[in-house]
Amino acid sequence: MTTTAADQVQLPARVRHALGKRVRFMRRQGLTPARLYGKGVASLPLEVETAVLIKVLAQVGRSAPVSVTVDGDAEKHLAFVSGLQRDPVTSSVIHVDLYQVSLTEKVRMSIPIALMGEAPAAKLPGGVLTRPLQLLEVECLPLDLPRQVQVDVSGLTEIGQVIRVADIHLGANVAVRTDPDAVVAAIHFERAEEVKVEAPAEGAEAAEGAEAVEAGAAAPAKGEAGKAEAVKGAAPAKGAAPAKGAAPAKGEKK
Repeated sequence: MTTTAADQVQLPARVRHALGKRVRFMRRQGLTPARLYGKGVASLPLEVETAVLIKVLAQVGRSAPVSVTVDGDAEKHLAFVSGLQRDPVTSSVIHVDLYQVSLTEKVRMSIPIALMGEAPAAKLPGGVLTRPLQLLEVECLPLDLPRQVQVDVSGLTEIGQVIRVADIHLGANVAVRTDPDAVVAAIHFERAEEVKVEAPAEGAEAAEGAEAVEAGAAAPAKGEAGKAEAVKGAAPAKGAAPAKGAAPAKGEKK
């Protein structure tokens, strides 16, 4: 069910007489300064109870009008929250602007989209529900304005199914201005991440090979040490002159 501005949230207010530096004392008493203005309407300084204002903002935000009732005035003012000032340290609201609209003039607003129900396809292996669109732009009279657009996703039973703006119907009094092909909700298939074993870099592999060669060259193979020692005392080849100071071989003339 889509609620509309006809189900108006009430915001009681009083005419504000505190101005300038006196406003800070008003805030300490739990009141927030406000200003009501609009097309063809004189700007009116107001004060509202801070606790009530916070509750109203949580209900309608800035995308739906509220019915402002001023103490001592029988007229109801339909207005949007057009501006909020917050304390830079505490983030608490210190001032609010309310823009009054005409009941006979259409307004264009962005309305939040709420997904309702559960998508069966999201429970399938690899199935993931995504919602690319958060707001829907509409145009209508203030009292026909939806507070939110509810989209039922229980019909998404297969991977690959989507719900587009064209599938949303808000009635004859509300015109949708968002691209009709825009995707509101969709079921995608998401593959499980595969663990990849990275091969060593080509340069690193070559370096490892070079180190192995150097290690093999530095250490003689098994039995090589004995051969080297045997060669050390070997007689010179036939006809070769003995090394300087070396003893002549047996039977050789001095």
